[in-house]
Amino acid sequence: MNFKNIFNSRIDLVSSYNFNQMEPSLQNNNLNFNSLRYALKDVNSLYNSQELFTSQQTIPTTEKQFRVGAEANFYRWNFSAEFYTKKVTDVYAPLAQNTIYQWHLAFDLGIEIDVKKTFYFRNFNNYYSIALNFATYKNKVTFIKTGLNVLPIAGFSDMYKGYVEGQPLGVLIGCGYARDANGQMIIGADGFPLQDNQPRILGNPDPDFTIGFDQVIRFKKITVNLTFDWQKGGQMWNGTQQVLDYYGKSAKTETERNLTGYVFLGVTTSGAVNSTPVSFYDPQLPVAQNRWVRYGVAGTSEDNIVDASYFRLNNVKITYDGSFRNSRAYTYQISVFANNVFIIFKNNSAFINNPLFNSVETTGLQFFNSPLAFQSGIAVNIKF
Repeated sequence: MNFKNIFNSRIDLVSSYNFNQMEPSLQNNNLNFNSLRYALKDVNSLYNSQELFTSQQTIPTTEKQFRVGAEANFYRWNFSAEFYTKKVTDVYAPLAQNTIYQWHLAFDLGIEIDVKKTFYFRNFNNYYSIALNFATYKNKVTFIKTGLNVLPIAGFSDMYKGYVEGQPLGVLIGCGYARDANGQMIIGADGFPLQDNQPRILGNPDPDFTIGFDQVIRFKKITVNLTFDWQKGGQMWNGTQQVLDYYGKSAKTETERNLTGYVFLGVTTSGAVNSTPVSFYDPQLPVAQNRWVRYGVAGTSEDNIVDASYFRLNNVKITYDGSFRNSRAYTYQISVFANNVFIIFKNNSAFINNPLFNSVETTGLQFFNSPLAFQSGIAVNIKF
């Protein structure tokens, strides 16, 4: 349906309903599930030794999606918006049986809301244009089919992403501090917080929203392209920071190792307010009793759940279009480009868009992942 000629404008309304059924993959071989067999202290022994085989008797995964949207053109402005809901049933995931992983019916997923908006502007002479893309979504695991309360999907045995009924897809699960009924940390007799032996949900890697911003500027034969992206919200586990702290190789341990007389906020095991001062590193005590070593290589995961928000100048590209002897048939194009020009984020040692093992399933887990690399170069295209 469309409406047009209203102040030289046009509005199109669209809607659709899709029903799809998909067979699970027959064979899979990746680190996502193999690494779940290892604790962080044993990561040097990690070996990608198992493959996933789907049993012959399978139920197809069903996806139902409803979409409604609109696109409007007003003068030099273009605007589009889309909303959809999705329900996915009979989703497969790796499940360990006697240390052997296989694909099994695992869970149902409901995407409650997904909103996308695009704003686009172009001037009469096509010398300047802006495109702004906004996206936000919420999802939830609606049913776990395996009988487990938590279904680990990617990561390590003591820090992983998991599926939990009623929670967003792939929440971060790991070790936290022991707390009382009021949420206060419980402090041991030596003045340091006690760990909780039961893993729990520590964070959600899904952002509040993402925005992409593309800008094109043209002047005669020169075109400048700028691309920014912004993510607000979301959390990630910075395991790189934890291991560097454990070995005393981080800037944090350098500045805090001489800290003395520190009193952790919390209560003792008897419920009294903690008042025991501690030194983060006391040379007179065994090294295993200092602030960072006492909790092991994996540490307390709660300490390293960080905000994943960022703002990045993703791409810059300057292009010159020319021709040989002023002929339209013989043209050339010279481009100078740079990627990942700069980034602003709260954690200078972790970036959520470089996932563990370069796999989308591990987004939110940072453990010596590939770094964010600056790239630049020159490209030349010749057309005859």
